Amino acid sequence: METRLIFLPVPADPPAIDADEIIPPGAPDPARKAPRSHPHSISAVLAHLLDNLFKIPGLGTRFGLDSILSLIPGVGGILSSVVGSVIIAEGAQKRLPVRLLARMVGNLGINSLLDMIPFAGSVLSIWFRSNQRNNELLQHHLKGHPNPPGTLQGRTLLAFIIGIPILCLLFYIGIAAGVYLTFRHLFGGH
Repeated sequence: METRLIFLPVPADPPAIDADEIIPPGAPDPARKAPRSHPHSISAVLAHLLDNLFKIPGLGTRFGLDSILSLIPGVGGILSSVVGSVIIAEGAQKRLPVRLLARMVGNLGINSLLDMIPFAGSVLSIWFRSNQRNNELLQHHLKGHPNPPGTLQGRTLLAFIIGIPILCLLFYIGIAAGVYLTFRHLFGGH
């Protein structure tokens, strides 16, 4: 049996590898395009729509749909609170600590109380800007703490997301019932 050796030509100078071309394990390949991210989160978009959409000429003061919706008795405040609760739900989804979520719920609650005052509530809502405050709390926290421990998960998160709008609705129903009973008692109901 005869063995043959085959010699392949070897290049004189192997190609040099630039240190910038080395990709560490687990790092994304720069040749592949990264998925495009949305420039704004849903909370930033909602905060803009609800609190900063329009500008008052001459004053430079901004206001949004929250102030306009609160002019509609009953329904406007509820709708504004439900839409504003989406910002809180995003915070819960991004795993913010419960204390920060409670602060955001407090901001929304104050805004709901302000929205109950006819006409003056709309002006106060321009000043308070609960949705903008909540978005700023969310964004500020996410910059320094992308995945904090000890946060809401699973069923608790779902209950929180569903519970906020229901609590807002019950709050408005309770206030409306109280106003109705007060007027009935004062103006001739037996």
